[in-house]
Amino acid sequence: MNNQLLKFKTPLILSLLLVLPFMLMEWINVRDFTLGFPFGLFGYMWLVALIFSFAGSAWLRSLRKGEKNPGAILMRLLLLVVIGISIWSFSYVLADQWPCFLGVPNCD
Repeated sequence: MNNQLLKFKTPLILSLLLVLPFMLMEWINVRDFTLGFPFGLFGYMWLVALIFSFAGSAWLRSLRKGEKNPGAILMRLLLLVVIGISIWSFSYVLADQWPCFLGVPNCD
């Protein structure tokens, strides 16, 4: 069971480190949270970063093992699709919310 938890440790830390700077930028630059802090936005960004880092780490583990069966090749292909969708989704949200991170009024 301990080995299973270690598989989640690295993606959790990586996704947190990826989203944390944007949370800090929002916190420092906005200062007026009359509508509340956007926990949903950062939760979504964290979830996408978690999926990306988990799929990437699983893909790297399978490459290190050198699996040759067709099921593993199909799984790698599916993981690459997940990684591509994750990167696109994360970059879209990041580009959309960038003015809000910088503290521009009425950025929505």
